[in-house]
Amino acid sequence: MSNGERLRQAIEHLGHADDTIKQGACYEFKRLAEDSQRDRKSIAQLLTTYVRNTLEQSAVEPKYNNDGKLIDEKDCVRPADSLFVACAILSFLFQKYEIRADLHSVTATLLNLSEIELRGANLYGANFKRTFLQLAHLEGAHLASANLLEANLSYACLEGAVLWLAHLDGADLASANLLEANLSNAYLDGAGLVFARLQGADLSHAYLEGANLWLVSLDNKT
Repeated sequence: MSNGERLRQAIEHLGHADDTIKQGACYEFKRLAEDSQRDRKSIAQLLTTYVRNTLEQSAVEPKYNNDGKLIDEKDCVRPADSLFVACAILSFLFQKYEIRADLHSVTATLLNLSEIELRGANLYGANFKRTFLQLAHLEGAHLASANLLEANLSYACLEGAVLWLAHLDGADLASANLLEANLSNAYLDGAGLVFARLQGADLSHAYLEGANLWLVSLDNKT
């Protein structure tokens, strides 16, 4: 089967109702990217579009009471497994071929995205309000101006991530890896940073009022 036929079939399978078939399509995209340099950027764009559409269709709109306060949500929606496979392939494309997924301004509120892989992704202005991102792999991701209000980023890896002007108010960053991250002008008011690793991070002009910095590993660029 030619690469063109394989690509056509993978695209068809990505639109299938069965999530297992969608996962198979994602793995076929990975194999195609390894086999065909010409198709790599197109594959990244196809997977990025799939991820964006899946996140935005799954996102839950936060609810507010009459006083304008967020109503606590007990359960967060967990998207289909194919989303996580697609993100893992996009991380692979970034790590091996330096192709960055463009997910700027994506909305993924109140989702359970624990252990998701989006290394190097362009997430500028993304909306992850109250999203669960525990153990997420976001190394080198561009999260400038992102909304991570009250997001759970405990044990997440954000090494080298750009979080300039990001809103992390009330976020849980316990034991997060923020080595060499750019947090300049970030809003971290009331954030939980217990055991967070911040060596080499840029915290210049960051807002840290009420943040829990107990046992934080912190040096230079503060």
